[in-house]
Amino acid sequence: MLRRQLLTALVAGLAAAMLIAASCVPAAQAPGGANAVTALTSTPKQAQPKRGGVLKVAPESDPSDWDIHRSPAAGRSVAVGFVYEQILGLDLATNQLKGRLAKAWKWLNPTTLEFTVQEGVKYHDLAPGKARDVTAEDLAWNMTRMMTKGFQSSPAFLNVDTVTATGPGVVAVKFKQPDVGFLEQLPERTFPIGAKEVADQDGDLSVLEHGVGTGPFLFASYKRDVGGSLRRNPAYRLEGKPYLDGVEWFVMPDYASRIAAFRTGQIDAGTTFAGDVDAQGRNDLMRSNPGIEFTAIPAPRPNIIYPNFAVKPLDDPRVRKALRIAIDQQEMIDIVLEGAGHVTGPISWKLLPQWAIPLEELKSTPGYRTPKTVDIDEAKRLLSEAGYAGGLTLESHGAAQMAWSELRPLEVAKSQWAKIGVRLNINVVDRATLEDLERKKSFTLLSIGQGGATEAGSQLALRHACKSARNVQGYCNPKVDEFLQKQAATVDPKERRGLFIEIQKTLLEDSPHFWVFWPERFALKQPWVKNLDFHPILRWGEPSNSWLDK
Repeated sequence: MLRRQLLTALVAGLAAAMLIAASCVPAAQAPGGANAVTALTSTPKQAQPKRGGVLKVAPESDPSDWDIHRSPAAGRSVAVGFVYEQILGLDLATNQLKGRLAKAWKWLNPTTLEFTVQEGVKYHDLAPGKARDVTAEDLAWNMTRMMTKGFQSSPAFLNVDTVTATGPGVVAVKFKQPDVGFLEQLPERTFPIGAKEVADQDGDLSVLEHGVGTGPFLFASYKRDVGGSLRRNPAYRLEGKPYLDGVEWFVMPDYASRIAAFRTGQIDAGTTFAGDVDAQGRNDLMRSNPGIEFTAIPAPRPNIIYPNFAVKPLDDPRVRKALRIAIDQQEMIDIVLEGAGHVTGPISWKLLPQWAIPLEELKSTPGYRTPKTVDIDEAKRLLSEAGYAGGLTLESHGAAQMAWSELRPLEVAKSQWAKIGVRLNINVVDRATLEDLERKKSFTLLSIGQGGATEAGSQLALRHACKSARNVQGYCNPKVDEFLQKQAATVDPKERRGLFIEIQKTLLEDSPHFWVFWPERFALKQPWVKNLDFHPILRWGEPSNSWLDK
């Protein structure tokens, strides 16, 4: 119920303004812009692509459930990313929304979004789809299925009332209340469009070999926990593409085996959850294989230490701010992640730059300034003002199972907070106990990842909206809630950005969390892999453009 709780009805004037601004917005000027990211292309484009060859990748595991709508793990797989497409895509050069299965979209009124289906897009020539055209009914059926409670993309649809094919090639999405951010989620790999006939035949979409999509590759073979293969879609709508003849994946649970496979050239490329590496793996490969290219991919989750507002003195914003600004994020990244991360505020400037406080501006705010002694002195002043000139002692809990996220940040914070007179006791527990403490709100301080939303409004609302189910620390600022509601109905990107900036500045002042880092993994490719543009949202970029120079 999170998104529905957050996106409450706005005043009539605001809704009317949205209607005027949004009416007949063309695809190139989509409301709210795209889920933009910093350009992550790691090699220059080649003028003369070569046809042929098979791209080889090595994911660490197969999904336990291959249903493309039900299973988050399925959405992360190479198979789904190369076989299926979404309603909207992203232009990798501009990071703006572009048409894919829908060629255009516009707001008819503040709560009705209309899509026009791209003509001539056909399902794969496989039973039971058999190369038929994609219709408005197909998009409506897929989105309605995605709304199913418990399915991977259902949170994005909590504010959606109905999805209906209203005419030939036209789909209308009706919302309970305005939700501009909905559009920004549609290019994600977790919103694939499949064929209804498969679900009619099998009861769901969990049989990988029966998968029928519209993408550049088709399923060819598969053996669970061993691997599978895809073959070129000869009828792909983009003439001459894809360039590759196929894709093969080999399941390699052992990390050392994947590193060895990259080192010996048996594997061509890997991205998040499909053969990526950590900082140590990158360093090892750079020493032995200097030609391998690496791209840092930000995860869609900041790591935070968060306080329980019910425990004194953490109800005092001066104490919280002192703790936050005393944290040295870069030192935290260097120690915990071996440098594989970036300094962040409430929104990552690297993942969502169009909504985040720019890094250079962030560096001038308390908590991010250099030299760090400036923040240390300010933290001491705030503690003294709050009545803790002699320091204080705080309790915390961390889990060893995910030490990099839930224990080691506390260990580094302990040494950093000692500089301002704060003594931190760390109680090591198992992860089940940690989750129980969070659920019961029986904690003082915890270190944990902050969810995985890649739409800025949902990401901020997750732990900061007053009534959010994940707001276990008890933070509530009516101004933040008001601005979260306004941004959901604000079509103009500049105005919406202004609201997001104000929310972030308020959060930095209130310090409901202590942002410690934004983790990154490293996508990699061999020097003979061309035009493979890794992307934190699309993962494999545009697979139809990739080719092998070998």
